[in-house]
Amino acid sequence: MAQYEVFIPAKPGTDGRSVTVEVEASSWLLALRSGMNQIGEQGESLASVMCENRSDGTIVVKDPSSRRMFRIKELVIEQTVEESAAIEKQRADDEAQASVLREQAEKAAKEEVEAKKQLEKMVAEQKKAEEAALKEKMEAEKQQKLQEAEKKQREITAKAAAQASMQKASAERAVRDSERKSIEAKRKAAESATGSARKVKVTKAAMKPEEVIAKIGVMEEVTETFDVDTVLADLFMETMDIMDMDQDESVNFILDLALNTIKAEAGSIILSDVNSILSDLYFAAARGQVADALTHIRIPRGKGIVGFTVSAGCTLAVSDVNQNPNFYKGVAEKTGFESKSILCVPIQGGERTYGAVEIVNKVGSNKWTPGEMSVVQFLAQKLGEHLNVFHDNVSLNGLK
Repeated sequence: MAQYEVFIPAKPGTDGRSVTVEVEASSWLLALRSGMNQIGEQGESLASVMCENRSDGTIVVKDPSSRRMFRIKELVIEQTVEESAAIEKQRADDEAQASVLREQAEKAAKEEVEAKKQLEKMVAEQKKAEEAALKEKMEAEKQQKLQEAEKKQREITAKAAAQASMQKASAERAVRDSERKSIEAKRKAAESATGSARKVKVTKAAMKPEEVIAKIGVMEEVTETFDVDTVLADLFMETMDIMDMDQDESVNFILDLALNTIKAEAGSIILSDVNSILSDLYFAAARGQVADALTHIRIPRGKGIVGFTVSAGCTLAVSDVNQNPNFYKGVAEKTGFESKSILCVPIQGGERTYGAVEIVNKVGSNKWTPGEMSVVQFLAQKLGEHLNVFHDNVSLNGLK
């Protein structure tokens, strides 16, 4: 884990003290949330933030809802050659372990599928044995010694049923074992990617307003390009019939509404693949000059700004992606498209996160506004509600 210095200014209008917290964390957002929790504030409430990466390596995070700004800086820890080598070896070991866990998860999934096939085969053989036993009984009834034939048939039927029952029980045990292995492999894979943080040091200091401003700056006022309340009211009316759509129709419908409201070079709706044990992210809908090229591209869960948004359940408005530590260059390398600014909002329904809505390269400016964030959040919420109902209906129909 990296070590961060998190500066948390006193709340406006209070006589509290500004606080600097040193935290070891697996990401800058987790460092900020952990730092706020350490001083008794609710860091989990940071559901929508704007990021500004400065030339000195610091990240200034702006919370539009509270109008507070925070400063995060990754600390450079001096290390000996031996310590650096040990850290690099640990990182390589962690990556190798994560790869092994992914392979184990895939293997467990295949074993689960194979065990279910064996169970279906055993059930079919049992039915076949019962049908054969019945046929044999009917043939035996035609014989002169009906009583002896019936007795023999009962013995055959009982033996066949007992054998098939034992085979079925064995197959069911195999299914349960494979399911247990699959769940355990998923749990280990998830644990290897789960973030963590711990407090290192907390320093409180009384600071004058001008000292706070000198440290983190002031929140820049960005003019909205549309009447937010009017646009949200119009979108409410336009999305009333979304529940009548299937998944493909709904994701394309929501993406078009977003790009009709916010002028940008590109946009996409990225969903988690529920059929993959690793839940990789794929492009369910895309607009822009490289939209067709995105069809076959996958993003590992947790990678990039969109992966970070899905995992953290947090809206991110990034004005310069190349300065953002979460930016994933894999998509740009495959498509040749240059991303500059990104607004990414998680798609959540019920207790599940299905993916994210991503708007790329705002036209005319790289600064996102609170109103634009509100619009995309509203559309993502509507899509999340629809996907939650849609997937529940698919599951119920599959059980019938």
